[in-house]
Amino acid sequence: MESGNGAEAVDLASRFSDPIHLLITDVVMPQMNGRQLKEQFAQLHPETSILYMSGYTDDILAQYDPDQGTPFLEKPFTTETFIKQVNEILHRS
Repeated sequence: MESGNGAEAVDLASRFSDPIHLLITDVVMPQMNGRQLKEQFAQLHPETSILYMSGYTDDILAQYDPDQGTPFLEKPFTTETFIKQVNEILHRS
């Protein structure tokens, strides 16, 4: 599934009854940041693993208070790096 923003992602998740194995989200977004999305998503699908990504610097990211234990990809990244990270997360779950 794909959504244009956090609110749309929550809406899609609320209508999806099957497990959602992975949510990939940016940390910095308008309306709802990645941590807020993660918290709302967890209420609907607690089984879902999260992968944060961002191109912002650490000082900007600190303002959004991303979870320290959540996997993170720094933009830009290669397809190979992305696939490796996703595989690690899904095989850990």
